[in-house]
Amino acid sequence: MRQSVAVALVAVFGALHTVLSMFPGPVGFRSWIILIVPLEGIILGPVLGFSAGFIGYFLGWFIRPRPEPMFFGLGEPVGALGAGLIAQRKWLHALLLYGMMLLGFFAYPLTASLPLWALWDIYIAFVCIFLFALLSRRMKMTATSVQNLPALLGFAAFIGTEADVLARIFMLVPLNGYQRWGVPAYVLPDIFVLGAFQTPVEAVISVIATIIIGVPLVKTLQRNKMLNSTTAVS
Repeated sequence: MRQSVAVALVAVFGALHTVLSMFPGPVGFRSWIILIVPLEGIILGPVLGFSAGFIGYFLGWFIRPRPEPMFFGLGEPVGALGAGLIAQRKWLHALLLYGMMLLGFFAYPLTASLPLWALWDIYIAFVCIFLFALLSRRMKMTATSVQNLPALLGFAAFIGTEADVLARIFMLVPLNGYQRWGVPAYVLPDIFVLGAFQTPVEAVISVIATIIIGVPLVKTLQRNKMLNSTTAVS
């Protein structure tokens, strides 16, 4: 990808991220950024996708501050990073990303008092990364395959969305975010139980939106030779 094209795409996705962050999402959800985060990583790749998410989140926060603490939203660029790793078939890197955050979470003393079952969707995502590695070898999942492209993009969106959620949990608990942000420890179990039902719905919305928007977008960019090895789906 030419540097000028890369800069332009980062600017476009960063601007879309900023705009979508200003509109409340469906009832009970953060905002409509769940539609754009996976695509940032899928189209731009892990590094540029993270950059676009980082820029978009902070611009959106400064224009329309959210009730959540500023750095809590860093889960959004992490989500783009996770989606980009899967789209590039870098499953080992994705495993390390998940594994480090999960290890930090389970090593934290307070974790024992939390409802661990509430992270069921994150556990599924972690296990599915192994399955993706096996399937990608057997099915030779490539972005140029009409049959496999929706599955690849949908799976990347699922892993990216769950990486966003896991990053927020990591900041909230192991990094003591709940103390810095004035959240009583006795409230955390209720937050986790609510998330057990809310975040899977977010993931479903994100996967559907990514497939509907991402498949024609990737094909258009490929036809115009705007995707190559520096991007995710090439």
